[in-house]
Amino acid sequence: MRTLASIHVYPVKSLGGMSPDSWPLGRRGLEFDRRWMLVDEDGRFISQRECSSLALLQAEVSPSGLKIHDRRGRMPDLIIPMARAQSGVPIDVTIWQDSVVGLQVGMEVDRWFHEALDCLCFLVYMPESTLRAVDPTYAQPEDVTGFSDGFPFLIAQQASLEDLNRRLPYPVEMRRFRPNLVISEGKAWEEDTWARVQIGAYSFRTPKPCARCQIVTIDPDTGEQGKEPLRTLAGFRQQGHKILFGVNACVDLETQENEPAIIRVGDTFSILSGETAV
Repeated sequence: MRTLASIHVYPVKSLGGMSPDSWPLGRRGLEFDRRWMLVDEDGRFISQRECSSLALLQAEVSPSGLKIHDRRGRMPDLIIPMARAQSGVPIDVTIWQDSVVGLQVGMEVDRWFHEALDCLCFLVYMPESTLRAVDPTYAQPEDVTGFSDGFPFLIAQQASLEDLNRRLPYPVEMRRFRPNLVISEGKAWEEDTWARVQIGAYSFRTPKPCARCQIVTIDPDTGEQGKEPLRTLAGFRQQGHKILFGVNACVDLETQENEPAIIRVGDTFSILSGETAV
């Protein structure tokens, strides 16, 4: 039986995340996933593409607030109460081609990140009032996301990673690819053919494969950048100018009002539609 093997939440875009056994989900994705983001002085998002050392900061979130831990041990933990994040100063921020309103958390928080990363940056939070639409080419009108690259969920298969690792000079972990949901067993790369899948009680639309960038070449333990696994992936997973791993997804929620939607490690997985539907 195929199951949900792991759940991954990244509260701050491009920082390390957390892997709970169960977690609430909504239209934007897993709760608090990529609800915070660092921006430059022009309000444009900062990711590991510009600052690979973001990988060395670990973000954890609870109902009480956000904690940032410097895994290098250079900085004390940063604790941000949730109420403070939600009452910040509104500013316009840009992520790829989208311009949205974020809440600037505060100067002392920005100073912590400046010292930790040695670059001028500002932490912003996406409030409930900000609704960032998913590309309508691949989504329904009600689909929204947080500060992700474009979709509320990224789903990957363990079988595909295992096939990739057999081709690599050294194996890499799934966290290189920063998925939200990892599926056990199955056939490598069959996710290319999915259209709709079921995880536990919830149906997910999987409209397109995920194109990967140089972030997958950054070692999450050291922040150092190499050439793999992108070079090997390009040899057999390139379509046009895009190198593919995993699938982007949106969820269809039909829970009753005030009833939380919860996903859990071990939830059953099935393919509802697509070339390999069962």
